[in-house]
Amino acid sequence: MSDQSTLDRFQHARALFRSVIAKPEPTDLYDRQSWNMAGVHTVLTESLLSVYKQAEKITRRDEAAFSFYAFITVSGVTHHHMQEEEHYLPCLEPEFKSPITDEHHNFTGPLHELE
Repeated sequence: MSDQSTLDRFQHARALFRSVIAKPEPTDLYDRQSWNMAGVHTVLTESLLSVYKQAEKITRRDEAAFSFYAFITVSGVTHHHMQEEEHYLPCLEPEFKSPITDEHHNFTGPLHELE
């Protein structure tokens, strides 16, 4: 059975990202970057939520296909975080970089365990 606190965290993230992307694409470069990132994070969050919700219901017949789907989803998140850490975060000031890096490390540990 799905853990309610995990589902609540997914819902909180979805609401946060959707509140940003619900607006028209900004013309300001910095606002547009935030808008784009919220869009990417929406896709990643929805994908992870899909894996999480389906995991309990997979039949033996569908295990291989689901495993591949889950692996691709986790790989996409891992790749995205790696790109952020190598290319995006170095451009930020330390006060912005640290919370994001800390969040990535808390998040990616459990993801690597799934791989």
